Amino acid sequence: MSSVKEENAAIRDLTKSMRLKLRENSHLDWGHIHDYKLWQMLATETAELHAAICRHDNEAIRAEAADVANYAMMIHDTAAAEEE
Repeated sequence: MSSVKEENAAIRDLTKSMRLKLRENSHLDWGHIHDYKLWQMLATETAELHAAICRHDNEAIRAEAADVANYAMMIHDTAAAEEE
């Protein structure tokens, strides 16, 4: 089992990667993308993550995991905005 310190480090590392990927894709205005379309984009990124895992490509795994996390965050954010 990991410690809270290790979990915090992993979260910081993931969110750093997420921010970098968001900047690379700054043209996306997810607030105006329907959640079903975001889900399709998440599915695509999940497939890309799977391919990276199959290749044992750690750099690609980290990048694709950040993309997956970002699309999940966008869906979460869109759902929260709809509740307001």
